[in-house]
Amino acid sequence: MALPAASYQPRRPQDSDYYHCVEDYFEAFVQSYDEHFSRQYGFWRPYIEKVIYRYLDAACPVLDGMIISSHNML
Repeated sequence: MALPAASYQPRRPQDSDYYHCVEDYFEAFVQSYDEHFSRQYGFWRPYIEKVIYRYLDAACPVLDGMIISSHNML
C-alpha cells in the first residue's frame, strides 16, 4: 500500500513567538546594548542588525509587488 504524498507546508516565521519577540524588542535592545551589555559582551557588531533585519524582511508579505520592510515600518 502506497503512503499518501506529503504536501509542502511553507514555514510562517511571522507566526512564531521568536519572530514577535524580535520584532517587538530588537530596536530597544540595540539602543540599550552599550549601556547594559557592552562591558560583558564587547562592542556592538553591526552585522547582527543586518542579519536580524534580513530575517524580519524574509517573513514579510509581498503587497502590490512591493516587499514591505519591517524595519522601515517602525
